[in-house]
Amino acid sequence: MKSTALHAPDQARLQSLHFQPDAESGVRIFNGPLPDYFATFGLEPRIHLDAAALRETFLELSRRFHPDFHSGASEALRAEVLRRSSLINNAHRTLRDLPKRADYLIQLLAPGIESNRNAVPPELLEEMFDIQEAGEALKEARVAADGAALEAAEKMIAPLREQVRATRTAVEAGLDAQGAALDELLDGGHAPSDEKVVAALKGIRLSLDRLNYLRTVLRNLH
Repeated sequence: MKSTALHAPDQARLQSLHFQPDAESGVRIFNGPLPDYFATFGLEPRIHLDAAALRETFLELSRRFHPDFHSGASEALRAEVLRRSSLINNAHRTLRDLPKRADYLIQLLAPGIESNRNAVPPELLEEMFDIQEAGEALKEARVAADGAALEAAEKMIAPLREQVRATRTAVEAGLDAQGAALDELLDGGHAPSDEKVVAALKGIRLSLDRLNYLRTVLRNLH
């Protein structure tokens, strides 16, 4: 299941977070402390975002906060421009990527949910010994520059690598569905401390940990 609710930036909220009218000059100036990554783009913390709208907003904010457009401003204003520009770039790098976005959302809403970097997907438990053995055989063959051993290792690894990739695809699909369920809860007014939301966040954390583990396994099989 993939969420049909793609959350787009709220332009009014975006303006209020980054700008405010100056009573004396009427010129809009930068406003307040730096927001979180979601708020930076006028978004509520959600898993499924409108990627095109996010990109468009990123480009617009990048233009408005580009240092070259503020070269004649005061030192304090130039410093604020650089601070906002850095925030916008970091926020975009995080929010444009689903796993990074989900990880950041967990840190934001439930920092007490800890990561387990050794979260092996159940689908691979029976094959883990073979996967580890194949990875070691590949390393040894490369160190020895043994062509025959490399060929044998590749024959052993190829089906295992495909299985790991298939498992990764399944975990990614599960993460997508978990994200849709979480967004539905949050859109429905459930607080981050709500039992259902916490359970959903824990499920997403587990999927992210499994993806991290699979990423490591695939590196070792190449």
